[in-house]
Amino acid sequence: MKENNIEYLKKKAKNLYQDYKTRKLSDAGDIYEYSPKYYDITQIFLDFDIFDDAPDFEFSLMKAQHLIAKLVDFNSWAELIKASDTQLEIAKIKLGCFTLDNYDPSKIEDYEFFMGEAEDNAGTVFDDETRLELAKYYIKGEGQENIPVNVLADPEPIVYEEVIAKDKTADQPVMLECIHCGERFLSNETKLIKPKGAPNTEIVEVCKHWPECDGQFWDLIPVKIMDGK
Repeated sequence: MKENNIEYLKKKAKNLYQDYKTRKLSDAGDIYEYSPKYYDITQIFLDFDIFDDAPDFEFSLMKAQHLIAKLVDFNSWAELIKASDTQLEIAKIKLGCFTLDNYDPSKIEDYEFFMGEAEDNAGTVFDDETRLELAKYYIKGEGQENIPVNVLADPEPIVYEEVIAKDKTADQPVMLECIHCGERFLSNETKLIKPKGAPNTEIVEVCKHWPECDGQFWDLIPVKIMDGK
């Protein structure tokens, strides 16, 4: 099975190289253009800072293999072909985000982000099989039934508690406006909160009307600025 995956990726590298060989100078003579069949090679070169505008620019099959590895988050082709069969399956799914008719590498970013969120929710580091199922779900939009319920579950909401400030009179108070609730109040009337049961957590300054209003310190604007004075 692994050999089949490696052969598949070799074929895709050849396809990328074939797309490169359609390179020709534009009619205006200022840029090189492509007529690709498999990959959006122009956008790939732009996204990966590959500057192909020099007349002596060279892109070999070996470089195509290296770029394929980079597209799917490996450092090199040598590293890619040493990956496990499951990791190669994930690589194949990621590679589908760079095709000519489906260029959307943001799906890979979403996958990596949500996988991290899911690992936090589940309180564990996923094995490759779970990562593969998540890749199918987040990148291809399929296979939700194969993912454990706790992986996709929403995290427990954070419960905050108010903190009594030791000294809120050190500075001359100014009038603030909360852009969330629209209310105005003095700066020494704001509240301080932190996650309940987490004594070492950073304290957050919030609107005077918390918890009814969830405005935080960046939402509290001095009235003189709001009024343009």
